[in-house]
Amino acid sequence: MNVLILCEGESDRVILSQYFCHRFNFSYSKSVKSADGVGMDYQYTNADAVLTIRIVEGVEEFHKKLRDTLRENAINTGTKGQFTHIAVIADHDSDDENDRLLQKLNEVLGEYKLPPFQEGHWCHGTQMTEMKERSAKLELLFLSIPLETSGALETMLLSALEKTADR
Repeated sequence: MNVLILCEGESDRVILSQYFCHRFNFSYSKSVKSADGVGMDYQYTNADAVLTIRIVEGVEEFHKKLRDTLRENAINTGTKGQFTHIAVIADHDSDDENDRLLQKLNEVLGEYKLPPFQEGHWCHGTQMTEMKERSAKLELLFLSIPLETSGALETMLLSALEKTADR
């Protein structure tokens, strides 16, 4: 399994990497330049999977990074470098902004004839290669955190720690 997470900023990457390392026994492998040449990919491995966390600088860049990722995936389909799972994890700044982001992301998925995101649920699709010779299964997930209210991953973590400290 080759998993990619697109997340919003360095602090989200650190939180997510710590979560995956402690919860699923991933360990840091390496940092490499992103395929689009902008930013870095941080790779982690465990016995079953490779996890790549790719930072997106700002909410307006998510659809661009997703497009670049799907283009990269279409080129690599059928190879070891192809992502089998792609997750977009964004801050839930507001319902309106969340809806706009989801709309832009779904437009990109439509360009690749992939199913639209349904927040909080894995969507199953098939991605064709650039040469249209074969296709590969791809699972997609969109999460805006926190799920029920506006906020960010960092504030959700602080709230959880605050509740834990009260016990």
